[in-house]
Amino acid sequence: MNLKIKSSLIIIFTLILGIFLGAVITWSLLHQRVRDRIDRLRTPTGFIEFLVDDLELNQKQQEEVKVIILKHFERVEEISRDYRQSFRTTIDSLSRELDPVLTSEQKTKFLEKMKRRRGPVPPPGGPPFREKGRD
Repeated sequence: MNLKIKSSLIIIFTLILGIFLGAVITWSLLHQRVRDRIDRLRTPTGFIEFLVDDLELNQKQQEEVKVIILKHFERVEEISRDYRQSFRTTIDSLSRELDPVLTSEQKTKFLEKMKRRRGPVPPPGGPPFREKGRD
């Protein structure tokens, strides 16, 4: 192989590697941003901001709306918690029923897939409050 072909292959390989690494890093960052937003919605402050962000409320309305939303936040969180628990219970039941049918390799793949779908258990109370504009 002559020097020109070797140089071209190195450049092409470097370009492909850069594209791959850029895609992986971008996906990772976007995935983390989505997780952060979901975690934020699990806090009273984040929930309020999500619901009233585009409403352009005056000061009096902000206070009244905040009280109303906080009154309902606990129930919304309870429903969400119950749903997640019910979902976990159903997946566990599914897993137990599939156990005798699947091979050990298939069971391992299934459990890995379910583990990825569940994700980490959110901390109680969600992440700490971040003021708007500090992201």
